[in-house]
Amino acid sequence: MNNLIQRVQVIGFKERTDARFQKIDGYDAHQIEQMVKEFVVEQLYKYEIDYDLIGIAITGSRSRGLERPDSDLDVVIEFNTDTKEYVLFNILHEEPFSIGGVPVDINPIRKEETGDLGYYLHNAEKYLANKEETKSEIRIRMEQ
Repeated sequence: MNNLIQRVQVIGFKERTDARFQKIDGYDAHQIEQMVKEFVVEQLYKYEIDYDLIGIAITGSRSRGLERPDSDLDVVIEFNTDTKEYVLFNILHEEPFSIGGVPVDINPIRKEETGDLGYYLHNAEKYLANKEETKSEIRIRMEQ
């Protein structure tokens, strides 16, 4: 995917997240992403993983204000590294991590495996739009 297109997709996704994200323990989406980034850096340092962190974004129901009280917080992170996604996933889920009592589910991706962050968020946007539409339809039926 073209770098410019990827950046536009990431920026657009994050703008929509900013507009609909419900703060967690007083933290907004940018602060949450920074906290997750710090946790990730700390975890990967322990294993001496060589990587570049390309980008990070809150995804899932919380990115669109569609969460339930028991929903976790989904975060995707794109890495440039030789370490496989499943290895990164296992490292990042070795210790439970939560923010304000909300469990954080970190999904590491690499361009070589899942695709870049723009591609991932493009697909996440489709999924979330469908989820939101379904939720609206249910709400309308219940009101009738």
